[in-house]
Amino acid sequence: MSANLAVCILSEGFFPLVGGGETDARDLARELTSLGAKTVVITRRLSQDLPRQDEVDGVPVFRVSPSFGGRWAKYLMLPAVVGELIKRRKAYDVVCVVNFRVLGLIAAPLMRLLGKPCVMRGGTCGELSGRYADASGVPSNDVPFWVATLLGLRTAVLKQARYFVGISSAIMNEFAFCKVPDNCQRLIACGVKTDLFCPVTKGEQGLLRQQLQLPQDRYLVGYSGKFNRGKGLKFLVRALAESLKIYPDLHLVLIGSGGGQFLSEEEDLKVLAQELGVSERITMTGYVQNVHAYVQCLDMFCLPTEYEALSISVLEAMACGLPVVASRVGGVPDLVDDGETGFLVEPANPELISEAIHKIRKDETIARRFSVNGRKKAERFSLTSIAQQHLNLFLELVSPDLEVKHA
Repeated sequence: MSANLAVCILSEGFFPLVGGGETDARDLARELTSLGAKTVVITRRLSQDLPRQDEVDGVPVFRVSPSFGGRWAKYLMLPAVVGELIKRRKAYDVVCVVNFRVLGLIAAPLMRLLGKPCVMRGGTCGELSGRYADASGVPSNDVPFWVATLLGLRTAVLKQARYFVGISSAIMNEFAFCKVPDNCQRLIACGVKTDLFCPVTKGEQGLLRQQLQLPQDRYLVGYSGKFNRGKGLKFLVRALAESLKIYPDLHLVLIGSGGGQFLSEEEDLKVLAQELGVSERITMTGYVQNVHAYVQCLDMFCLPTEYEALSISVLEAMACGLPVVASRVGGVPDLVDDGETGFLVEPANPELISEAIHKIRKDETIARRFSVNGRKKAERFSLTSIAQQHLNLFLELVSPDLEVKHA
């Protein structure tokens, strides 16, 4: 039956943009296709250099205007998305909206009109409640009445979707708070390529560092992802400055870039590093596609985020056998077992980040335990398993005549 299932993945951003939501959408599209589903992606055309119609990993990708960045681009794309969904309505059975806080507002009612299931895949805390700037995503009781009213109307529109998928317990708690029926929600986490993100030997690591021009004689602490506000990178840079006083062989590798996005703090980080006198101890890789190779070069991974629904980058680091230091926010504790696969620290606190780095740096027994346990846990999040769970859900939602619909 899966060979006859047609899935449209709707995502605000997609490859070549690299981030948690974008990676999640790309992985899901590719794996669903490998399982036999006919998959297409509709996304925004991030720049004029990108073709309007493309193919990524064997999956057709349709890109809509506008082709410029900025805060309002995701809203300006809505009319074009509506047109694309209507034009291609016979080419899909179900729509899955990845990170639905904006696109879900038009996808949910439109799919109801077209008589097709719409699945919202929540990848950020607060997408359904409207409080996505908060760590928990759950509205407080002290918001003005008019704000609460608008948020309530917004949530009501989104709840026209047939089903909600949350990637972490934090998002599932938000669904429950917003009174999504139990039979309309499911926990399906993100996945990781455990065959690509895997441990390497010291010899292999040395060769990789040489190829990527990373320091051979340093203890590398790393981060991968967007350089956006809210990721807590300024606290990590401050923690590095403090830690260098005790462990002068530390070197910070920031894998990724700000990508010219509205929330980017890449330039601010460079200024801060200069002010703290640690510029020479930080490597910013810029946009790279071989993220796994850079992660395999590291000795430790750090996610200093101020809020996070889950974290694909943490999963990738654990799959590579790295000890992890991460903020105790959102769904991160779903992955990092404090004291077993890494250390959890309170967010926005460079002193606590520094202390956790020191504990791992000075005790090889702790580092080794975190490495082994982290890899074992990451193996439970294989991409094939995650995609199969989505496929099973989609098949439950489509009509019984699916098998002949695309014959």
